[in-house]
Amino acid sequence: MAALTHQVGAKWWSLEGDQWTVDINGPEAKKVASFWQDLVTTDAVSGMQAFSPEWGAAIANGNIIGIISAVWAPPLIQNLAPDTLGDWAAIPLPRWSEGVGAQYSGGVTGGSATAVSALTKHPEEAKKFAIWITNNEEALAAYVRLMNIWPANLAARKLPQLQEAPAFIPDATNFYELAGEIDAATPTVSRGPNRGIAFDAYVNAMGEAVQNKSSFADVLDVVQKVTFDDMKSRGYNVIEAAR
Repeated sequence: MAALTHQVGAKWWSLEGDQWTVDINGPEAKKVASFWQDLVTTDAVSGMQAFSPEWGAAIANGNIIGIISAVWAPPLIQNLAPDTLGDWAAIPLPRWSEGVGAQYSGGVTGGSATAVSALTKHPEEAKKFAIWITNNEEALAAYVRLMNIWPANLAARKLPQLQEAPAFIPDATNFYELAGEIDAATPTVSRGPNRGIAFDAYVNAMGEAVQNKSSFADVLDVVQKVTFDDMKSRGYNVIEAAR
């Protein structure tokens, strides 16, 4: 939901100097929530918990025919539904508007990092591996081939493996070209210092809303309050967005 609201310019957290602003339940975000509530209410979209066994089975048996995901979706679907090889395609999310002033093509769903634990007995070796896996051309080529990553290493985006379709969707010859276009049209956002608190509140409140068929927009009010109150109690310089 956070990423979907990024499409209309919503920023759940923003930072200016040392002052945080929490803006989870703005009118733009509520517009997005209401749109998706209509899709769920009309059974156009499943209300299953993503990545649950039930969700995986629905993809495998054809009850779910599309998901919103990142570039690493093909290996995920392949693990869940190997018999559907070649049956999938990749398309960008529809934009809310077109032309001058058009909203963004996508949102920020997160990312990955290669980290070294402070408890490791081999920190130098682990550090060398972390640098190698994210910079070495041979390592990155294997990473792309096996996991369909979109490298943060800009030089790696010229790898020949990124000029080919993923093995699981062989007809998607423009797969990585599309990834680059979406990347370029994705907004820059900040992750707040209590994103775990916010996302837990969202999962709990949205789960109840789906089950009870209650307002998705009200879910954002709940998450706004939980997130703001938590930051305030932790001593952050924080305000709520002006309406």
